[in-house]
Amino acid sequence: QQQQQQQSAMPTADARIYRDLLQGYKQHTMNTAGSTFVTDPAADGLLTEGVRFTAALILRHLARVPEIRHVFAPYEELLAEIAMSNPALSGVLCTCLSHLAGTPQQHA
Repeated sequence: QQQQQQQSAMPTADARIYRDLLQGYKQHTMNTAGSTFVTDPAADGLLTEGVRFTAALILRHLARVPEIRHVFAPYEELLAEIAMSNPALSGVLCTCLSHLAGTPQQHA
């Protein structure tokens, strides 16, 4: 039983990858604070906006997996800030946050 508890406490390889992805995003955001990357999404090119949107979609899908939701906990505030500051990402990230809260939004 103790061995089983240790295994459940250890993050899976996927959870580690997702945690690293979120940490990398947070670090990049912190490193570029004050630049157009954070403050003015409209100034970015189409490619950059596409990459952000794709990353938001990936995060939304990952948030649906109950076993890895704990990985998102340190980043929920950051995700909410991004959702409020970037209209192009707000819908996807709000759905992501909704899944993390355990109340998935119903699509019309």
